[in-house]
Amino acid sequence: MQVLRRQGRSKSSRKTSRSRSSRFSAQLNFQNIKLDVESDDAVSSLKELNKMLTTIKTIEFNQEAIAVAQQSLEDDALTWRLGCLSDDVRESAELMAFIRDCLKIEEGFRHKKVALANKKILDFEERKATSTVRTDRFQQKVAHFCSSCEKANYAVVHVSGSIPDHEKKQILDHVKQRLPRTHVRHLFTEKDVLGKTLLEGVFFGNFPDEEQ
Repeated sequence: MQVLRRQGRSKSSRKTSRSRSSRFSAQLNFQNIKLDVESDDAVSSLKELNKMLTTIKTIEFNQEAIAVAQQSLEDDALTWRLGCLSDDVRESAELMAFIRDCLKIEEGFRHKKVALANKKILDFEERKATSTVRTDRFQQKVAHFCSSCEKANYAVVHVSGSIPDHEKKQILDHVKQRLPRTHVRHLFTEKDVLGKTLLEGVFFGNFPDEEQ
């Protein structure tokens, strides 16, 4: 609220009219409301103005509460629809916003995941062990992951495991090579998933051959 002016009566004015209060003028700017207030009774006007501000704030709070409730319902419906999504994907606000947008414009989706076997590499000099993806059956696993999703328009690809990031990027690159027309968003997370690397994907497009 911006108060523009509050003007007091001159001494001569108060002598001729002692019962009148000082003049009050204010301008209020809210998101959807703009009010200009003028009155010759400042005390009464301030009381009414305070009531008005309280009412407006209550309305704004209720609108925010309704918006939060609506968003919560949408999130619950989305979580139910995509209940197989990993916690990591659901906890990414950016990816969930992308998924919401995709569901608005695409007719269907598919959720897929495969587990890639890891192997441990022991470094006796450094006294540590690292993980790397086993190369045997790697291409076969990626091909299975992308099968029947080649016509997807959008996709989210999540690679989770204890392997280094450059290997996760290599996996992502193999997926993109098999989905040349698909716009892909990705997520890398660092987790030990029973000694394996998880490859998870959500694909959006028109898949008439599969029940949605």
